[in-house]
Amino acid sequence: SENSKNETQADTKLMQDEANNDNQVSNNWKNRVQFEQTEAGSLEQNILAII
Repeated sequence: SENSKNETQADTKLMQDEANNDNQVSNNWKNRVQFEQTEAGSLEQNILAII
């Protein structure tokens, strides 16, 4: 029926949104780690320069 079709589409959309959200969170963490590594690298260079 039309009603169950609409429900299925809504469920599918929700799952897609949740998957996109998970990917976004994952990307945010990856960027954060990259940033921390870059910062740590800069700090290391500065320390070596001082030494």
